Amino acid sequence: MEDLLARIEAAEKRIAALEQKAKEREEDAVEVIKADLRRRGVYGAKFFTTPSNYYDWTLEERAAFLGGDVSQLCKSIIFENIACDHNNCDDPTNSRFYCVIVQYVAKINTTMLRNFVHSLRPVASRLSKNSFNFQLASEEQSFELSGFGHNAISPYGMKVRNIPVIVCHRCTAEVQPPLLYLGGGKVDVKLLVSVNDILRSLNAMTGLITDPR
Repeated sequence: MEDLLARIEAAEKRIAALEQKAKEREEDAVEVIKADLRRRGVYGAKFFTTPSNYYDWTLEERAAFLGGDVSQLCKSIIFENIACDHNNCDDPTNSRFYCVIVQYVAKINTTMLRNFVHSLRPVASRLSKNSFNFQLASEEQSFELSGFGHNAISPYGMKVRNIPVIVCHRCTAEVQPPLLYLGGGKVDVKLLVSVNDILRSLNAMTGLITDPR
């Protein structure tokens, strides 16, 4: 029992430390993202500040507030390939971590994600499918890699700049106009960027990696 209580206390301390780091980072998160957008040649992006109860709203209410469509509401999620035999992100065909952009109206299918990443190499040089096993990165890992807290992750301004970005095909083929609302570095800030700018400026890959909800 004492061991269990000690583990719980340690976990609570880690969470508190993480929340404090996220709060400190939030103070300049938007400026960090703006600087990265400029560095990557993205000049048409827009920021929106949302009310504190934004995440209590339905998707329809969120979209109406932002002036868009539900299909445009997206999130960036850090996934870890726990079968990877290294810890770096240098090779987009075999990276330890990936930033995946998906719609709120869709859900990640990790088998489809595995198949897509596995297919990135030519057939002759493909790794075994056993080299890929994707799961959500922990909240701590996600923060350390991106520098952003929960519901605030942006593919722009991330601390680790070379994390490969994958945009679900549904975001590129089913969204009209082709604009996506993403996390803006703070929980109450959303970033509107065109699909073309995302694909170009982040050298993002696109594949069908989700199922509709």
